[in-house]
Amino acid sequence: MAALNLAFADALATRVVGRVTFGVALLGLHGVVLIVSAAWYDRAFATRCDQLAEAVTSVREER
Repeated sequence: MAALNLAFADALATRVVGRVTFGVALLGLHGVVLIVSAAWYDRAFATRCDQLAEAVTSVREER
């Protein structure tokens, strides 16, 4: 965000809706992308890697 502030200082200060500026809206969008990507990663890990870990654990327990 700091690089955007240096390059587009006037654009980030543009008001979008009421007191909300373009920079604040962009920061909010960044937060949403962060949460969605973390949830997507967690779901992908649970469906792929956890199954492999359970398979390895069950093979070890059988020995």
